[in-house]
Amino acid sequence: MKLAHSILFGTTAFSIASASKSASKLGSFVIDETSLKALLLEPPSFISQTDSSSAALSTDVISFGSTTRLDYLTAQIKTWASHTSIRHFWGFSELQDYEPECTSTPRNKLDEFVETCRKFHRTIQQDENGAESFFAQYYGFTEGNRDRTDDAGWVCAQRRVGRAFGWLHSQYAGGETSIPDYLALVDDDTYMDMVAVVRSLQHEEKEWKGAAFASGGCVFQGSEE
Repeated sequence: MKLAHSILFGTTAFSIASASKSASKLGSFVIDETSLKALLLEPPSFISQTDSSSAALSTDVISFGSTTRLDYLTAQIKTWASHTSIRHFWGFSELQDYEPECTSTPRNKLDEFVETCRKFHRTIQQDENGAESFFAQYYGFTEGNRDRTDDAGWVCAQRRVGRAFGWLHSQYAGGETSIPDYLALVDDDTYMDMVAVVRSLQHEEKEWKGAAFASGGCVFQGSEE
């Protein structure tokens, strides 16, 4: 059983200024503004909501899945994502992609996609000596140093993060829901021990003293039994 990584964001004192500055370097959008606005109104594949008012902290979860295994998202909702601290669970799949035929993209076009991402991070994340960032060098490699740059499904799924953030911003900024204490980004094969996570976050809160922070999990091979 693979326990995949996750990313947790502390939303206290959160600012999108740096994100906006980086995004401006990308140039024009890949689809028109009308289509972008329509996407903001389209909900995720899976939505689960519970009352976490009695919990020590509130967490919203975005999980990235696939139509080929929607049961993975369902399993998360029924297990660790049913913890009292999780108030919203949103599952995104190909059904929310702005380009439904993306997975049929030919290899040469995939190479262009990957190079665009690597080039962008070379531009904005060079250190004083001009060395390439970790992201620029290893974008496209996953656990076990597996090269996924020729996997259309994987490459197209990377766009889903931005798609999810756009929809999520419309929910928070539009007043549909309030900003939680924490936001977790996970894959559909991720398992989180929420008892341990809450304990760890309470410790981090003391360390960061109210400042926003992000924390990543880890990937390891567990027992198949």
